[in-house]
Amino acid sequence: MKIALFGYGKMGKLIELAALERGDEIVGVFTSQQHPLDTLAQADVALDFSTKEAVINNVLCCAKTHTNLVIGTTGWVEQLPQVKTAIEQAQIGALFSPNFSLGVLLFLELLKTSASLFSSFGDYGVTGHEVHHAQKQDAPSGTALAIKALLETKLKQVEFSSLRQGSTLGEHTVLFDSIFDTISLQHTAKTRQGYAKGALTAANWLQGKQGFYTIDDFIRGVLYAS
Repeated sequence: MKIALFGYGKMGKLIELAALERGDEIVGVFTSQQHPLDTLAQADVALDFSTKEAVINNVLCCAKTHTNLVIGTTGWVEQLPQVKTAIEQAQIGALFSPNFSLGVLLFLELLKTSASLFSSFGDYGVTGHEVHHAQKQDAPSGTALAIKALLETKLKQVEFSSLRQGSTLGEHTVLFDSIFDTISLQHTAKTRQGYAKGALTAANWLQGKQGFYTIDDFIRGVLYAS
């Protein structure tokens, strides 16, 4: 693939490295909101790991150049209607996921099955907790919000707490608790390389598609592809 990168922080650098190892080409790296559209137009897909303030501008630029877009930046969901409109009008494809770790996607599938099981038993309550490094700006994280929304499709309101400390990359825990016992499911990230691999998998999956896709579409498309 020919790839454009929005943002060149830790994730941007990892995606660049992983892409080059796969034989992909990086046609441009954009670290401000001034994007040369002729360079962006050369890309098959753009990957956005920038800032929440930059997302809408990045989407609008991709709409102008008819470039598909994978968004891993979080904290911008209040602009979702505007983003969807721009994508639909330009007839491009975009996929947003708060977390591209393939392990997290498997974790979400486990939680989906677990929620269905525990919804049949009134003895269990459910709570969640996440820990991220001290530099992470949004709390709760996009992944925590996705977990909470998933659980609440089957169970009552779920309390989810957040902690920002040290250098913890990412840890999400869900507890199913009763007076008799506690069942815990947890995902712990060890390296950001898993996120880079998942983002590139998403970029591959998005090729040739139009419209706005969510993490659920990505899960079905990647995990259950025939």
